[in-house]
Amino acid sequence: MTLASEAPQLMDASGALQQGAWLLVVVPALSAAVLLLGGRRTDRWGHLLGALVPAVLFVYCLMLCSAVRCRPTSAAVTCTCGRGSRSAR
Repeated sequence: MTLASEAPQLMDASGALQQGAWLLVVVPALSAAVLLLGGRRTDRWGHLLGALVPAVLFVYCLMLCSAVRCRPTSAAVTCTCGRGSRSAR
C-alpha cells in the first residue's frame, strides 16, 4: 500500500458553525483594532469588550466542537494510527 491510499479523508465544512469558523480570527482582530484605534474614548466600555469577546468565542468553540463530534460516523475522519490499524502479517 502507498501512503496516499492510507491518508485520512478530509471533511467538508458543512453546517453554519463550521462555515463561520473564520470568526475565530476576525472577531478578536476587530475588537483589538477598535480598542487600539478608539484610544481614550473606549475607556468606559473597552474592558467589557475585552472580556466579552473571548467569553463569546469560547462558547462558540464549544458549540463548534460538539457539532464536529456529533457528526455521523461515516462523515467523521477515522484515525488509523492506533494499535489495531496494522493488518496481521
